[in-house]
Amino acid sequence: VESPEQVATTFQGPTRGLLGLLLEEPTVSVQIDSVTGERMRVPLPVDRVVYDRELGVAPTFITPPAVDLRFERRKSARVPVVADVEAIPAAGYTVLQPIEVEPESVTVHGPARWIEGLTRISTRSVRLEDLTNTVMRDIPLDLPATVRGARVEPTAVLVTVNLDSLVVRQMRLPVRATGAAAASVRVRPDSVTVDLRGVAEAVAELAETLE
Repeated sequence: VESPEQVATTFQGPTRGLLGLLLEEPTVSVQIDSVTGERMRVPLPVDRVVYDRELGVAPTFITPPAVDLRFERRKSARVPVVADVEAIPAAGYTVLQPIEVEPESVTVHGPARWIEGLTRISTRSVRLEDLTNTVMRDIPLDLPATVRGARVEPTAVLVTVNLDSLVVRQMRLPVRATGAAAASVRVRPDSVTVDLRGVAEAVAELAETLE
């Protein structure tokens, strides 16, 4: 629902009471029992003004006497979560991708037009530096302040940044000729030294296949 944030209210009464209104500004509370359309004109009667009645003053009229409200259909949807995390490993380490998010999707409630155009929701931006071990952190989800009435369940997700060490492994591998004439081909040198560089687990797996 969209509505004006302020209306003008006129009061009458003793000066002391009128000055007392400055300490706690009056508000107008209007109950809407049912919504009949996207736009509704709602009257603002003076008896709906909320203020400290012990001040001995009374509202006389409200300007404008009615407001036009615009209502929008609400909707809920399940939306995937993207971790807005900048993970910087320490020297000798690497961040394993992808960064894990639990749960991978959340339920978002809000105006239908916004929900229908929503393809994902991000966490708040977080920067993690000099990482040497796996990091697990609860990070709130980032909802746009410009969308009224938007909320998300749950409000935060568990983000896990996995790391592994970088290693260099040297291997001596034979050189072999292939093809129909391979038997008559002499290879010099018959072996070469290979440096395997990368994530420790991947280097170990590759070395095992090459041995």
